[in-house]
Amino acid sequence: MTGGGLNALHITNDPWNAPSGQVNHGSNSTGTFYISDTGGRGYNDDLILMAALNGTPGSNFALKVNSSGYTWTPTADGSLPDKSIISQGIGVNETLTSSNFEDYGPQNWKPCTTGSAYPIYYGQSMSDTSKNFNLSFVDLKVGNLGTNVNQTYNMSLVNRGATRVDYTVQDLGTAQLVFNGYAWCNQSNQGQGVSWTNQNSGTGSSGWEINI
Repeated sequence: MTGGGLNALHITNDPWNAPSGQVNHGSNSTGTFYISDTGGRGYNDDLILMAALNGTPGSNFALKVNSSGYTWTPTADGSLPDKSIISQGIGVNETLTSSNFEDYGPQNWKPCTTGSAYPIYYGQSMSDTSKNFNLSFVDLKVGNLGTNVNQTYNMSLVNRGATRVDYTVQDLGTAQLVFNGYAWCNQSNQGQGVSWTNQNSGTGSSGWEINI
C-alpha cells in the first residue's frame, strides 16, 4: 500500500446513520456489516475483505462470506463513474477454511500506509507479540459509493452506496476472528492500487471482532 490513508474507509453496522463506522465486538456466528466511504473522491472501484484469525479454530472451521454492492467500469482519469454505468448486484459467495489462512502470518499487524506496524483490531497491544494472526484476503468483486456520490448524483442508493458483507462462522472454537476492509482504485491522486483501509487506532476507529 502506498499513499491513500485511514480516514475514508470504514466498517459500520449502519451505513445510513453511522457512515463513519464504529468498533463492534460480538459473539454471534452470523452477522452483517458494511464497508462505507466518506472520502473526498467519493468511490472505490473494488473492495477487499481481510479476515484475521488468532488462535486455533475447530477442525470443522469454515467462514462463509457473501457480498453485494455497486459495480461500474473504472474510469481512466480518476473521475466519478458515469451515473448511467453504475449498477447494483451480488459480488462473491465464498467459503474459507483453515487452509485459506496459511499464506499470510503469523503476525500481529495488518498492511497499512503508515510505514510502521499497524494494529489488526482496535485496542490491540502492539507490544504483545505473542498474540499473532493468520490472514486471508477476499476480493469482494464490488465497489462502494460514498458521501460525494450521494450528493452529486442524488441517487437512491441501496445501503447508501456501501458494500454489504454477510458472514457465517462455523466451529470457530476459542479462536478470535477480526474483519478489516481495503479499497482498490484504478486511478486516484495516489495512482492505481490498494491504498485505503479502515482506521484501528484512536478516534475514528472502526472494525469488526468476533469471539464466540
